Amino acid sequence: MPAFAAVYLGAALFGAPSIPATLAGTLLMSAMLNGFTLLAIPYYYSDAIVSTVLICAIAIFDPKLTAALSNLLGGRTAR
Repeated sequence: MPAFAAVYLGAALFGAPSIPATLAGTLLMSAMLNGFTLLAIPYYYSDAIVSTVLICAIAIFDPKLTAALSNLLGGRTAR
């Protein structure tokens, strides 16, 4: 799962799948997993946290979803 999550996380952060996006996603994912190992967090919790981070990154950086949430919340924009 971390290999797929790294690619999708990098694509979500950079807007499109590319080699630099994949490398950035891989670095972020490996840093998170290494931190979980150092903190002695069980693997099933680390999988849940990785999944949550992936879903949040896609939700935050997806322009369609951001526009839909903006319209849902009233469509107010800053002046």
